[in-house]
Parts: sequence; structure tokens; C-alpha cells
Amino acid sequence: MGLQPTNAGIDFQSRIAACFMTNMLFDIDLDSVITTNTQSKISELRFETKDKIDDLVIITSNSKKIYMQIKRSINLSENKNSDFFGVCKQFVKQFVCNNSEDFAYILVTSNNASKLVTEKLRRILDSIRTAQSLSVLEDFNDKEKDVFDKIRNNITNIYLNIVGKPILKSDLQKLLKRVYIEVFDIEKGQSYEKTIKTILYSNTDVKFDLFWSNLISLALSYASNRQIITRDKLHENLQIYLTDNRSFNKQNIEDETNVQNVVFQGNFFESEMDYVVTSYNEELLKLLIDSEKEIKDNNVIFIIALYRFDDFGKRTYKYISPDGLLLTNGIRLEVIYRSATLKGVYRYIESNEFKEVYSDYQLVVLDANDCEEGKSFIEIHSQFLKKCVTTNTNSRRNCLNCGKAVYQEETYICELDDDSVKNDAGLIHKECIIPVNRVIGIVQRSDEEDFRHLKYFDSSLWVRLLKDGQFFLGGIQKINQRISRIAVQTDRTSLIGNYCVKVILENGSYQIVMQRGKTHRFSKKNAEKFVLELNKEFKKGNEQNNPLCYSSESLTFSNYDNLVSLLGDQEEFIACVRAEIIKYNESSAKLYEKCKNYYAPLIYLSIDEEPLIIKGLFPIFTDPLDVHKILNTWLQADICIKDYEIVIIKDDNEFNLIVIEMITRGIRPMIDVRIGRNGELISGYLVHTMSELELSHKR
Repeated sequence: MGLQPTNAGIDFQSRIAACFMTNMLFDIDLDSVITTNTQSKISELRFETKDKIDDLVIITSNSKKIYMQIKRSINLSENKNSDFFGVCKQFVKQFVCNNSEDFAYILVTSNNASKLVTEKLRRILDSIRTAQSLSVLEDFNDKEKDVFDKIRNNITNIYLNIVGKPILKSDLQKLLKRVYIEVFDIEKGQSYEKTIKTILYSNTDVKFDLFWSNLISLALSYASNRQIITRDKLHENLQIYLTDNRSFNKQNIEDETNVQNVVFQGNFFESEMDYVVTSYNEELLKLLIDSEKEIKDNNVIFIIALYRFDDFGKRTYKYISPDGLLLTNGIRLEVIYRSATLKGVYRYIESNEFKEVYSDYQLVVLDANDCEEGKSFIEIHSQFLKKCVTTNTNSRRNCLNCGKAVYQEETYICELDDDSVKNDAGLIHKECIIPVNRVIGIVQRSDEEDFRHLKYFDSSLWVRLLKDGQFFLGGIQKINQRISRIAVQTDRTSLIGNYCVKVILENGSYQIVMQRGKTHRFSKKNAEKFVLELNKEFKKGNEQNNPLCYSSESLTFSNYDNLVSLLGDQEEFIACVRAEIIKYNESSAKLYEKCKNYYAPLIYLSIDEEPLIIKGLFPIFTDPLDVHKILNTWLQADICIKDYEIVIIKDDNEFNLIVIEMITRGIRPMIDVRIGRNGELISGYLVHTMSELELSHKR
């Protein structure tokens, strides 16, 4: 077992597990989420296993094993009582087992963890994998070597204690190549949680946030019970909540444009209980606790209360069309009527329809035992039923049983879940109800938040692109301005130069000059010219007491005064001392390269296959879930955008071409545009090309 987590740690662990459950459920490539290059999908998840690394074990479709130790927050340490030492111990123990199918040992954490772990150690391990050798250590600076020494010391000491002899250099390298650091911003409201919700919205028949909350609860239940769950089993448990072609073809959605959504009377749509009216059953009589109670055998009517779900969303009893109920203990009952509420049952018993058949009877009520299981499925199932009824009544007002149109004032809303049908809900004629139909209530109409634009959004592609993209956001979101300008380098990043430039900082560390998140590669001639100019600028800044600096976290490069203006006191600013040329080395470059796409992925809106332009601006968005919120604020300025589609900007080259095209046409790209009531710009990021700013500076 791992170290005992805090409540926040338990929630984080459950969210991580729910993330991988989402990927398994919808067959999303594992490489879209983690950097292990498995070239596979998830076929099985094992919770709190008996393995040495025990929080979560992933079995891939090509039979690889990926072990995860999940820590919301962790510091780099050699202390034997520290979390980091404990994680190293588990990694070594698993390595010593020498399982041939073991592929990766992953420390999963968040940005609450130390940057020495999430950034430096992560990049050091990536560099070792790229180099396929520990010789890359020679290129590390003193700070990086100190980070490496800590994990190496932990591993060598633990290995010696377990095995009784020193670890071989070849085995140390083999173990380190299996170790990964993965960082997930997956807590409430954070970026990766939003990404997961775009997947869920596109693939579920219930509200995505509710489905997500339920997955988190389900993950906690699996962990508590040390469960193993396969993709097929998870799909079987949740399939009634997943979107199918029944609900969402394009024509249906277009037809719904002018139809209000269906909601239900009351604040909560009952899904927790079944209340069943059933006729006399001798086996059931024998189960009565109050055996002394006098009962006329042939005139008994039972009302039975049943909880619907266990912790895994399963129902332990089954309805058999048209009037059968098979209980867990094998007793089969004849159903007269079934309702979602006790009030509904009594209303039926008081109706003329019931009294015409049962004029003389003795009523026996069997209450359900208190049950804490299945609580997480109650609300999500309610939302599923609402979605079914909304779809069925908006696209066609037909009876689910007979298929004919429904026009009567008194119409039942029922759930169908017996053995002869697919789980569904909708309108049923009063005369068409059969006993096993679960009567829910009546319907009224109301507006509901509109996310229809996401129905055609390629959420799987978005997840894949987002994992190693949008790195620029980390810097610009810290800027202390409501409307900010960002300069885009629209020239192609060189991939063939054999030289790069190293900047020595006053604290003894150094930075490699980057271009859009990647190492900037030069020819020798251009590198010499660049270094000469850069050193002149360093000297000039020092003479003016305004040195060129890197910020400590976002690595923003500018003069000191400008960094203070932009970032305030959020980061430290480390002055540059000198620049020098070094040979490009792919493995050492991994220490500094943080992304595949610096700007992308991004999205824009298209109307009639043309990009949306408003007020001379080309709006670009960073988060598909925020689109409808931003458009709602535009309504206050009388800007109404309808019938649009979302287009993904997939990579930086595509982004550069779009930016150049728009600016050439006299249109200014702007990211996450907020507009005030009077049409003024409130916030956002105005996009300029670097050449534009250079030309403006010369003037």
C-alpha cells in the first residue's frame, strides 16, 4: 500500500483515475494523455493493487503494464520519511520484481508539487530516455546535477537495502528510463478538467459535469474495493448514459433550435427508488417480519420499496415484460403498477382504474432497508432520463410503446428498463402503459444552457493536441493588463542548424535560447552574429541599470523594468550575464523544450464556411467550454452570433498562416475577446507579428 493521502489527495487520486476511465471508455489513445509512447489504448484499470506501485495500474491494449503512484503535492527529498523517498522505494521494489510486461513507473502529480520535480526532474528523465545513456549528465548544470543526485542516491540506497548489493549502472539506467513524471491540472475548474468535460459532452446523454462527478465517485468506490475494471465492463455499466445515433444526428439538432427543452416539476427527478404495487405472493408473505399480523391470503396487495443502484451502478433485481419482477432471492412477483415515488403509487391506488379491479383488499407496505450504496448514480441517472425525454419530445412527440403521436392532455412520462427494451424514457399514452413501465410524472418546458455547438467538436483531437500545446498561455495569463499585446514569431523554427545559444545567468544557471518553446537552432555564422548582438544588449542593459532577465517560473525574457510591469511580484527576475555558442545536442535540448506547439491548439468560429469577423477583429478562443459564455456577454453589446461551427487550429504553422492572412487583410486577431455593453474591448490578447512590432519600433 502507498502512503496515506489527505482528503485533497484522495480527491486528486480519484480525479486522475476518472480521467483514465474516460480515456478507456471512449477509446482515446493513451499517448494523448501521457508521454510514455505506448502506441496503444487502455484495456483495463486496476485500483489499489497488491503491486509494489499500487495506486493505479493501467493494462494497455498491447499488454503493457503502466504503474502509477499519485501524489497531489510532493517535494524532492532524500529524507527517508518523505513522500518522494517513499515513491522511489516503490519504484525500486517493482523494478526488482523483474516483470517482463512492466513498461513504465509514473509519478502523477499536480502543479502544487515542487518545480524541481514537475519541471527539472521530468526533463532530466526525458533527456536520459532520448540519449539512451547516462552520459547526458555531462551536459547538466549544477542545479540539474543536484536534482539528479537526489533521485540517484534514493534509488541506490533503497536498492542496496533490498537486494543486498549495489545497483549496476546499466540497471540504474534501465530503471530511470521507466520513470516518468506526469503533471495534471485536473482539480475543480482547472484546464485538464475542462478538457475532459469536452470529451464527456460530446459522448454522453447527460450533463457532462454530472457525468464527470459520477466518474470521480465511481473511481473512489473502485479504489475502496480494490476493483479491476475492463473497458467492456465499464462500458456495460455506463452505456445507457452514452450518446448514440438515436439522439444526435445533425437534422435533429437543427430541428430543436426553436423548441424549448423539457424539464420536470419539482427540484429533483426521482431515480433513487422503485415503488412497486404487486399482487399476492406466498413466498413473499413468508418473509414478513410481523408474522403475527393477520392477513387474508388471497386479498393482499403489496407496496414494495426498492433501492435501484449499488455502488457500481448495477441493479440486483430485474423487470420482465410485461408484468414480471425477479428479486435477488429468486422470487418472481406479478407487477400491477410501478412508480418513481410513493406519492405516485398512492395516487394510483386511489384512482378509479385501480378500484374497479380491487374493491376489497388488504394493503401491506414493505419498506426498503436503509442503504448508502449507489448514491453517486442517483443524480446522473436523473439527468440521463431528462435527456432521453428531452430528445424524444423535441424530435418526435410519439408514444414509446405504440409509436403513435401523443396529443392528450394527460400523458405519462415513463422510464423503460425491462428485459425487452433498451433503457429509455419519454411519453406514453395512458392506455399504452404496461405494468413494468416506471411512471415518472408530467412535463413542462424551460430553457437550458446551450452547448449544442460542441456536438460536432472533435474532442479526441483537442485532447491529443492540448497535451503538448498552448504553452504561451502560462506566460500571458500572468500579465497584469486587461488588454495585452502578444508578439507572434511567424517565421518557421529552424530544425537543421547545428548550433544553439546558451545564456549564462547571474545565479550560475543558464537558459538555452528558445523559439516558440523549442530550442532555437542556428548555423554557425548566424549563431555568432546573434551572440554578438545579444551580448551588446546585455552590456547596454547593465549600464542603464535595467538588465535583461529571465523570469523564474514562466521564463519570460525582457528587461527588468518591463518584467516588473508585466508580472509584478509573482516571480523573481534573474539577470543575464553573457551569451555563448554551443553545439546542438538533442538529449540536452529535452531539458528545455516544453511543448510541441507553442500557440496551438486554438479555435475560431466559422459561419457559412467563413471565419467570423466582428468590429475588425478575428476572435480566437482557447477553451471550447468558454465559447458560449463569451458569446453571451457579446449579447449585451447587441452582437448576436448564431449558426456557427467551431474550427480547430491544429498547430503553430496553421496559426501563423491565419495570423498573417488576417493582418494582411487589415483584420486584427484577438484571443478570448470580452466586449462591454457599449461595444468597447474589456479584455483579451491582441495578436501582432514580431515584424510588425519591429517596424513600429524603428518608426
